[in-house]
This record gives sequence, C-alpha cells and structure tokens, in this order.
Amino acid sequence: GNCFMIARNHNVKGEPVDKVEWVPQLESFFEDLPNGTVLLAECYLPNNEGSKKITSLLGCLKDKCIARQKDKKLHFYVFDIMAYNNESYVNTPFADRINELNNICRTHPHEYVEYAEYFCGEELWNKLQMALAEGREGMVIMRSDAKVYFKRTPARVSLKIKKELTETID
Repeated sequence: GNCFMIARNHNVKGEPVDKVEWVPQLESFFEDLPNGTVLLAECYLPNNEGSKKITSLLGCLKDKCIARQKDKKLHFYVFDIMAYNNESYVNTPFADRINELNNICRTHPHEYVEYAEYFCGEELWNKLQMALAEGREGMVIMRSDAKVYFKRTPARVSLKIKKELTETID
C-alpha cells in the first residue's frame, strides 16, 4: 500500500524525501504496481534532457512543481528492477531482470512511463551510434550476467558512454 519515489538527495534532517505527490500524472502507474515492487528509474522531460532541469522541478515545493508541469509533464524512465510482487531480483543476472522488466512493461503500460530498451551485438552498436548522432545523453552497457550492486558497480561490469566522449569512442 506504500509507494515512494525517492530522490538521490535527502532533506535537512538526512531523511529520504518521497516525491510521488510532485508528479500526480504518475500516481496511477505507481498504484497499479503490486506491493513489494522496487524499480530503478529516473524522471525526465521529453526532448529536454539534463538533470538540472529535473532538479529545478523536483527541488521546489510540491505546488510549484505541479504548476511548472502544466505544459510539459515529467515522465518516468524505468531501466532496471530489484523486486516485483515481493519477489527479489537482487541476485538475478541482468539479462533475466530485463526479461522480467519487459513483462512488466506489457502488464503496466502508462502514458508517462517509458521502459528502457535492450540490445546486443551489432544492434547495440548501431543504436549507440544513432543515439550519439542524435545528441542524446548516452547509454549504459551492462554485462548480461551482472548482479545488482548496492554501492559502486565494479569495472568490466558496466560501461557508461556519454555524448561528451564521442571524439574518443573506439
């Protein structure tokens, strides 16, 4: 019965801040998920990438955040899963977690929710080149056998490619 959308930052007391009420357009999505579900995701503005823009919305008071979203609403981008319906996926390889996430995508579609797409081999290379050519932020490449890491992901498990690196990508 509880749903939390927790920001990376904490309040002045050091407590996590629940931001669900800041995005009323997403409440029906959260309510539709079964208890015991933990998704890894981020908020974004379509065609307006950058964390500073999101901070300017979610960092202000709730009423001001809602008012600022009148013309352009925040969306939710889900890229991994740690639990669903009280079943833990923490020790599940990344490829299997993504299969479960694809099932959830079909079961819980929503106008303001996008699920990450996953590619391998040449298709991955082509999607990366296309994303960089379009000026998108970048991409994270994960090993298919990667487990969930609660602190820093070890080297050779994931690779974050950002648009700032396009001149040195090989």
